[in-house]
Amino acid sequence: MKGESIKNLKKIKIRDNGESPVDFKKVCPKIIIGLIPRRLKKEKSLYARKTVTKMLKKAQRFLPKCYQFKIIDAWRPLKEQRKYYFQELKKLRKKHSNWSESPLKKELNKWVFPPDAGIPPAHCTGGAIDLTICYKNGRSLPMEGKKAKLSPKILKNRQLLKNIMEKVGFTHYSLEWWHFSYGDSGWALRKNRKTAIYGQIHLNL
Repeated sequence: MKGESIKNLKKIKIRDNGESPVDFKKVCPKIIIGLIPRRLKKEKSLYARKTVTKMLKKAQRFLPKCYQFKIIDAWRPLKEQRKYYFQELKKLRKKHSNWSESPLKKELNKWVFPPDAGIPPAHCTGGAIDLTICYKNGRSLPMEGKKAKLSPKILKNRQLLKNIMEKVGFTHYSLEWWHFSYGDSGWALRKNRKTAIYGQIHLNL
């Protein structure tokens, strides 16, 4: 499976529109925040650009009444992105001890954007979110399969998420069913735009 070429992403110009990031809970109080383990000690909520939070609020209208969105990750500081990247690289080295450094990084870059590629990772712009669909009690719909061949139920759930998110203007990163973005370089590339409207941002939490 191929990810998006960093070379092509670097061709996208970034002209940040200066839009502020906001707390998801303030704009979308009904959305469930399902923080990933590495975030639990530091934060109680997640942040994204204001337009991104408003788009997700709009997307809620298209969910069946028994469902809700659960956000797993959104904006990340570059420091955390760097730490996460090298943690995953270490795991990959252990798993593929016979691989040289170049193919290791090429594989990892599909799933975790390198922190020093010359362009900001999507999650560092406030334009990318990782999310799933869950029931009102917080239990997630099945989206992951243990086998290479996914069941019709899982495929249907993934397609529901993708259809709704794209309907309100997000674009989907094809290798990760959970990753959607607006305004960043990945979004611009998928939309055949020459310019992204979100660059790297910093937050003092």
